[in-house]
Amino acid sequence: MQKLQILFSPSENKTLHGSGNSFKTSNLLFGDKDGIRANLVQKYNSIMTSEDEDEVRRLTGLKKYDDAKEFCEDLYKMPLAPAIERYVGVAFDYLSYATMNLDEQKFIREYTIIFSNLFGAISAGDSIPAYKLKQGVKLENINIATLYKKYFSQYLDDFLDDKLIIDLRAGYYEKFYTPKSQVVSMKFLKNGKTVSHWAKAWRGLILRSIAQNRPNSLEEILKMKTAGIELVEENSSKSKSKIELIYKIEDV
Repeated sequence: MQKLQILFSPSENKTLHGSGNSFKTSNLLFGDKDGIRANLVQKYNSIMTSEDEDEVRRLTGLKKYDDAKEFCEDLYKMPLAPAIERYVGVAFDYLSYATMNLDEQKFIREYTIIFSNLFGAISAGDSIPAYKLKQGVKLENINIATLYKKYFSQYLDDFLDDKLIIDLRAGYYEKFYTPKSQVVSMKFLKNGKTVSHWAKAWRGLILRSIAQNRPNSLEEILKMKTAGIELVEENSSKSKSKIELIYKIEDV
């Protein structure tokens, strides 16, 4: 049994492939006992199927309504795919999940939590439909990140209580949840400066390396080798509950 859990960001881009169409929010990680997710999804779905072009563009962040049409179908009737296969973007390109062996893919599905803009904290193996929701946008004045943090933090605290957390999220997704267990974060430097956009690529590569090495402790993480990066510094809080690993990177 692995003693770690990885927290990961989603991507605003999605693939449309999938199979089956029996999506239920209750099937996601931690379920939906109070209907929090169902309520948000219903609000999103109502707008996306309303033909209200202004609202659709606002939710998706797309300038042209025609570009959003492929996401304007009834969410509950759209094909499903595991979250780790649904997202398309820099981090997921560099993770290259499709090229991993079956054991590595299974590890990703079981030990990675992705923080969705629409669904909140979900397992990488959870089946979800394609959706398009711009980061930070509100649904009927509801701050989604704040709502999910309020209702799902205790579930996450209990689930992660005895695990070492590898936090590979982009800064925005820290708004969804603040870990209380020991957490390891990573920062990437190039020529002495913090990498921003291309940090997504390195987070994807680190996740791939974790799935290949399957470390069970901080010591094993420190020994883990990932091509193109070099660990140059380790910063810890006094309690050792927060650890930041700083890597020097090469071109990607």
